[in-house]
Amino acid sequence: MRSEIILCDPSVDLGPYTDHRGTGDAASAQMPGDATAKVLKLYHPGWPREAWANEAEATRRVAELGAPAPRVFGTVEIDGRLGIIMELIEGETVNTALRRSPLRIAALARTLAEVHARVHRITAPDDAGTQLDQLSRKIMSARSPLEPRTKEAAVAVLEAMPRGRAVCHGDLHPLNVIMSPHRGPVIIDWDSPSAGNPWCDIARTYLVSTGGTYHVRGRLERTLVGVAGRIFAKEYLQTYSGVTTHPAPAPGEFATWLWLNAAARLCEGVEPEKERLIAMTHDGLEQGKRPTGRRSDGT
Repeated sequence: MRSEIILCDPSVDLGPYTDHRGTGDAASAQMPGDATAKVLKLYHPGWPREAWANEAEATRRVAELGAPAPRVFGTVEIDGRLGIIMELIEGETVNTALRRSPLRIAALARTLAEVHARVHRITAPDDAGTQLDQLSRKIMSARSPLEPRTKEAAVAVLEAMPRGRAVCHGDLHPLNVIMSPHRGPVIIDWDSPSAGNPWCDIARTYLVSTGGTYHVRGRLERTLVGVAGRIFAKEYLQTYSGVTTHPAPAPGEFATWLWLNAAARLCEGVEPEKERLIAMTHDGLEQGKRPTGRRSDGT
C-alpha cells in the first residue's frame, strides 16, 4: 500500500494546506463555509512529490470535467508525509461488494463497465498528457525485465495504434470504484489519467481483472478466483461494448491493446504476474508477424 486514508477529525489540526485558491487554515479540515465530510489520503514517506502533486491536480480537473471523482480541497504535508484532502465518498468498493456477494458478479461487472463508459464520453483538454507517451515510458522503463529489442518493437506497434482524445483513467479496477448511495459509482485513485483511446483503457481493466490470482495462496482458491475473474471480465467487456459511444475496435485491435498493456505493466513490479505478462508480450509480437485470427475480445 502506498498510502492510507484517514477520516478528517475536526478536532485535529492538520496545519496549513494549499488549495487551488492559495494557502488556507486547515485547523478543522474544513474550508470556510463548507461542511463537506473529508478524508486525508496520506502517502507513506518517500512518495515522489511530483506524483503527489499530479494526482491532486488530475483528480481536481477530471471532477471539474464531469467525471465521477471526489472533490479535491487541497494538499498538505505532515511530518514529511505528503497528503491530499478530498471529499469523503461513503459506500463500499466494487471489490468489497464482490467478496461479500459473489452471486452479484455480473451486476457488479456491469456497474464497472457503465461508469467506465461514462468517463470515456468526456473529451480530454488539449494540455492533457497522452496515453501514447504514458505507455511508451512504461514499456521502455528500466524497471521492466523485457529486453531492449523487445521494448523497441512493442513501442513501434504502440505508435501505429489508433489514437484518441477520451479521458482515460489508466488503471480502473474493482478496488477503485466506490458505490456511493448518494452519488452512484465514484472513481478514486486518479494517479495516471491521460487522453487516449478508450479501448486501450478497457484492455488495462480486462488485463488486471483476468490476472488477479497472484495474491491468492491456495490452489483451489486460486482456481476459483481465476474463473471468477474471467467471468467478471467477460461481462464487463460485453456490457461496455453495448453502452459505449465509441466505435468498436477493428478485428485484432483489442488483442493488441491487451498485450501492449501487459508490456507496460511489467515495470510495476508485480512479480507473480511477470511470467504471464512477458509471455503475452512475446506472443503478441509474434502474432503481429502473421495474419491474425483472434477475435476483438482477445481470445
